[in-house]
Amino acid sequence: MKYIILLLTAIMLIGCAESQEPNTETETQESATVNFRNIDVQIEANQINLAGEANTEEDEIFYTVDHGEQMIVEETNIQLDEGTHGWSSFELEITLPEKSADKIEAPIVTLYGKNKAGKVMNPNYIPVDLENS
Repeated sequence: MKYIILLLTAIMLIGCAESQEPNTETETQESATVNFRNIDVQIEANQINLAGEANTEEDEIFYTVDHGEQMIVEETNIQLDEGTHGWSSFELEITLPEKSADKIEAPIVTLYGKNKAGKVMNPNYIPVDLENS
């Protein structure tokens, strides 16, 4: 019985020790990142003015705007110019529908990047407080 347990343990260790070559193409696609800083949101009536800086390996970022179950702005890209130390400034002007202030939920602006395969990377969700505007 001891030999069977020892043999099974050895087989498990050998099976676990086999290594595979990492797929560097997939790892490269997955490692794309986007960072945001200095995000400033101003609200005037039904207009959202959002400004900030982004640092990404790609030359564009994306955003959407949702309000409850309703998609107000479909996926839209923003072309970035190369800025200081890789940080690029951007500005958004988003017009909300007239009845947006009547809803209980706050609109959510989602900023994100995409890797080369088109997968969403590092989404940042920014709720917009319409009541205190």
